[in-house]
Amino acid sequence: MKKLILLAIIAAALVLTGCPSPAGGNPNNNTPAQVDYLARLIGTWQTEGYDSGGFITITHPTDPSQHCKFKGQWVFTATTYAFSIEIKETTFSGTGMPNGISNIGPKTLYGVDAEKYYTEEKQNNGTPHDGAPVPYKISGTALYVFTAVGPLYRK
Repeated sequence: MKKLILLAIIAAALVLTGCPSPAGGNPNNNTPAQVDYLARLIGTWQTEGYDSGGFITITHPTDPSQHCKFKGQWVFTATTYAFSIEIKETTFSGTGMPNGISNIGPKTLYGVDAEKYYTEEKQNNGTPHDGAPVPYKISGTALYVFTAVGPLYRK
């Protein structure tokens, strides 16, 4: 009987104080829900027409005279990332976007937050959110990497 009364008290306390939602938020006290940033990235992302050999044009964000033809694919899993890109007809100068093909990965993915994914572990203390951040953004259904490469769409 004591266990039943204790269980009823605990249940009443949870109802009166509000139980956190599965996403981490509490609808009764307006705490924000937690976002799983990694879950948003997991999968294969490609430029439009990637499978059929199509290229998109990427223009330098501050100098429209610099541009290139680009096709690429990024693949994210829970623990790794990889990408394959091809660049041609580049007019970029000194920016590390030469003509050619690059295949990287799979490599360890050390962390993801709202604006960056982390590709290296920091050497001195192992904190994942300090190593080699790669900026990204998701806008609608499109992914942009390094904020200028894209749009990439989920395959």
